Amino acid sequence: MGRQARAATISPRTLASLAIIEVVVIVFGLLGCQYTRAIPQVEAAATFPQVVRAAGPDVALPWPNQGQATLAIDGIGKVGGSRSSGTPVPIASTAKVMTALVTLEKHPLQGGAPGPVVTISAGDVQRYEAAILQDQSVLEVRAGETITERELLEGLLIPSANNYAEILAAWNSGSVSAFVGEMNARAVALGMRETRFDDPSGFSAKTVSTANDLLLLAQAAMANPVFADIVARQEATLPVVGVVESTNELLKEPGVIGIKTGETDAAGGCLLFAANVKAGGESRRVIGVVLGEKDRATAFVRAKALLDALPGLFSAVSVVRRGDAVGVFAAPWGGEVAAIAGEDLTVTAFAGEAVTAAVKLDTVTAPVAAGTKVGELMVSAGSRQLAIPVVAAADIPEPGPGWRLLRN
Repeated sequence: MGRQARAATISPRTLASLAIIEVVVIVFGLLGCQYTRAIPQVEAAATFPQVVRAAGPDVALPWPNQGQATLAIDGIGKVGGSRSSGTPVPIASTAKVMTALVTLEKHPLQGGAPGPVVTISAGDVQRYEAAILQDQSVLEVRAGETITERELLEGLLIPSANNYAEILAAWNSGSVSAFVGEMNARAVALGMRETRFDDPSGFSAKTVSTANDLLLLAQAAMANPVFADIVARQEATLPVVGVVESTNELLKEPGVIGIKTGETDAAGGCLLFAANVKAGGESRRVIGVVLGEKDRATAFVRAKALLDALPGLFSAVSVVRRGDAVGVFAAPWGGEVAAIAGEDLTVTAFAGEAVTAAVKLDTVTAPVAAGTKVGELMVSAGSRQLAIPVVAAADIPEPGPGWRLLRN
C-alpha cells in the first residue's frame, strides 16, 4: 500500500518539464498554423492608358455638292453625309432593293436553289407591253412561260426590269397594292421614317426616300447572302431574253460588290453601292448611297470618288508592343512584378476614330512563373474588338519564412 502511493507521486521537476513541453508544443503548433496559413493574393493594378487615340475632327470626304449622299463602314457605322441627306426625294429603281428584300423574307432561298416556279399570265404580258409605251426598263415575257423566283430576282436587280417587280409583287401578295403595303410596313420596321413606297419598281415619282433611310435598307439587304450574290453579278441568263447585263457599271471597279442603280426624270441618277475597301492591311466593307445626281453616270463618278478617298482616311495605330508594361503586381510581402504585353498589337482606325484600351488582370496567388498569362489587354475601335494576352515579366515568388511567421 505504501509502495503504491510513493510510485504515484510525481516530482515538481517532472511537472515543470511536462509544462515546458506543453508550452513548446502549443507554441510550435501556433507557429505551424501561422506558417501554413493561406498565402494572400497578389494585388494587381493596370497602368495602361484608357484612351490610346482620342476622336478627332469630322472627316473630310468628297461629298457631292448636289443631291444626297451618305455611307457607312463596317465596324464604324455611318461616317457622315451631304447636308440634305434627310429630305425625301424620288428614288427610281433603288426601290427594287426593298422589293427583293421582302420577297426573300417571304420566300427564302438557300444557296443556289432556283426557288418556286412562277407562270407568266396574259395580264403580265399586257403590263409588259404597257410599260414599253411608257419607256420603262423592262424584259420581254410570254404567256405560259415559267420562270423561277431566283430568275425573277436576277431580272429585277441586274438589268432592272420594272415588269419583273410587278410580277414578283403579285406573286408574293396577290396584288401589287397589297405588296406595296408590305414594302411600307417593312420600311417602318427598319426605321426608314422618311420613306414611302408607291410602287414596287420605283418608276412612280411618289416612291420617295432619303439617303439616310436607303442606307438602312442597303445594309439589311446586303446581310442576305442570296441578295448579295445576285447584285455582285455583272450578267445573268434568263428565259426568253437570254443573257442580260447589269446596269451597275461600278461593278467593274476593283472591290465593288453591288448593289443597285436607279434613274428617272424625277429622280435623276441614283446609286446604292457596296465595296470592300483595303486600308492599313485590312479590308472594310463600305455601303453607300448617292441620290439626285444629273444622271446615272454622274452617280457612278460621285460614288467612286468617295470610295477612292476612303483608304487615305485610315491609319495604323500601334497600341502596344510586346514587352511593354501595362500593369503591376505588388506582393504584400514586398516587391513588384510588371505585367507586360505578350504580343504586339496594332489596329487600323478611321481618321479621328477613338481607340480605347482596357487591361483586365487576373487574381493570382504566388508562386507565378515568368511568362505566365495573368490577364488580357482589350482594344476597341468602333464595334471592332481585339485582345492580346498579358503575362508576368518575372517570377512572383512565395513569401519567405520570416514574413510567414511575423505577418498579421
